[in-house]
Formats: sequence, structure tokens, C-alpha cells
Amino acid sequence: MCYSICGIMPLAALFILFDFVIHNPTHSDTEENLALLDIAGKHFRHLESVSRWMLPGNTISEFAGIA
Repeated sequence: MCYSICGIMPLAALFILFDFVIHNPTHSDTEENLALLDIAGKHFRHLESVSRWMLPGNTISEFAGIA
């Protein structure tokens, strides 16, 4: 249960934000969405360290840099 809340739900949000930023780079909320992607990336890096590097959070956090 905890993995679905801590991992899957933020991952779905990250993919939705990433897709929105990539397809609408001139949207007025792009700056805020990039900030949210950065926060999601920090969440996954923290999740990776808490799980003792069992979950690949650092790889997932690179989506903010790509966007």
C-alpha cells in the first residue's frame, strides 16, 4: 500500500506534468510545472535513499532536466 502512495501516484503525476510541459512549452504555467517536476524529482531521490538504493529514484528524477 505504501509503495503505491509513495511511488506510483507521484510517478503518474510526474509523467502527466512531463507530457504537458513537452507538448505545451509556451503555456503560462510552464514555469510552475517545471518547479513541480523538480519537487517530484527530489521526492524520488529521497525515496531512493530511504529504500537503500533498491528503487531507481535518481533515474526518474532526470525527467525534470529533460523537460
